[in-house]
Amino acid sequence: ERYKLSIDRCPNHNMLPVTQIDTFYNGLTLRHRDTINAAAGGTFMKRRPEECYDLIENMIAHHNDWDTSA
Repeated sequence: ERYKLSIDRCPNHNMLPVTQIDTFYNGLTLRHRDTINAAAGGTFMKRRPEECYDLIENMIAHHNDWDTSA
């Protein structure tokens, strides 16, 4: 959510969607990378940017459903 807010606050950032997704993914901890890869049903970074955005939005919308106790 914080990353999305920073992108939204700076609409003239000139970052391509694929660069935004790459920056987001590389900023995740290994645990969170594993989580997003599992949610993607494989390697998150092999998906199209539109699919990545949709998956992130879905995860944000349902973040209370995710078990973060591990």
